[in-house]
Amino acid sequence: MPTVHDIARHAGVAVGTVSRVLHHHPAVQEEIRLRVQRSVEELGYRPLRRRTGRQVVRHIGVVTLGMDKSLITLPVIGCLLHGVHDALRDRGITLSLLDIPEPVAIPEALTEYTVDAVIIKSVLREGLVWPAPLRAVLAGLPHVWLTGCPPGFTGDVCGADDYSIGALAAAHLHAHGHHGVAVVNPDPGHLLFARRCAAFSQTAHHVGVMVRVLESQTACPPFPCPPVANLAEVLPLVDQALALRPRPTALFVPADSIAVQVYRALTMRGIAVCQTMSVLSVNHEHPLLDGLFPRLTTIDIHAGEIGRRAVELLFWRLEHPEAAESSLHLTPTLAPGESVARITER
Repeated sequence: MPTVHDIARHAGVAVGTVSRVLHHHPAVQEEIRLRVQRSVEELGYRPLRRRTGRQVVRHIGVVTLGMDKSLITLPVIGCLLHGVHDALRDRGITLSLLDIPEPVAIPEALTEYTVDAVIIKSVLREGLVWPAPLRAVLAGLPHVWLTGCPPGFTGDVCGADDYSIGALAAAHLHAHGHHGVAVVNPDPGHLLFARRCAAFSQTAHHVGVMVRVLESQTACPPFPCPPVANLAEVLPLVDQALALRPRPTALFVPADSIAVQVYRALTMRGIAVCQTMSVLSVNHEHPLLDGLFPRLTTIDIHAGEIGRRAVELLFWRLEHPEAAESSLHLTPTLAPGESVARITER
């Protein structure tokens, strides 16, 4: 099966020129466009995503998209990428890590299609403007999104079941006798956080738990997007929770990195975690949990397994290029700690 490299040699042009012709880029001379199109027809080339049958894959790109360095270094992101790396290593596939903090700067490995397919971990926020050339380049490659697909893009997705995350957290607090809780979400524009918090609130209301949702009103950050890692972003919401009447007995937080700041905020206000205020979070990030006392109760999304299953989904896509888009959602599990107290009296 001919590749873009074969087309480039046949037409006597660069691989990047073939890519631009295939994606109808306007900045290509008509004579060159016709030459490439003749080579495509004569060699019988078809884009990889439209071919059928098993493909020979040697090189996979792992893309981090629109993310600040501090976000990439979060333990949950590292665990996702390690899962991808381990699965590709077991298959004997070469991996290239392609960091695109500013989506206007696209690596040549993507524009010249020197990778066979990509797995992408992107920021997931409402309000971001993604350049059309980036969408076109990614559309030309088989790809799978880790944890979620940003608005305006398409493709297969492998992630955690965010509804189950919220439902599991609410059920655990209810089972421990908490009938009044608060959601602390300093980043409501984050799509994963929003889904987790919405699922938590829905399940909590269903089982008779009163929920107060406390969110920050923040503008969409520019690229590259950082994580919520500042106490100043969390402390006002914790103060609001402590001022509620009746005061909630537990706080639900959509990520462990935010829970770390919630612990600090409660300590500053003289509130003992578990004894006075319970805390439950999401992601099960060991490097963060090891520094917290009491040990945080969290929802394990099995990030490493998500990375491994994303590789399986990508190879399925390569073998079924014409199939409809697919989403694979792994079931989360509870990782109990000591941060949730059992309340025996209402």
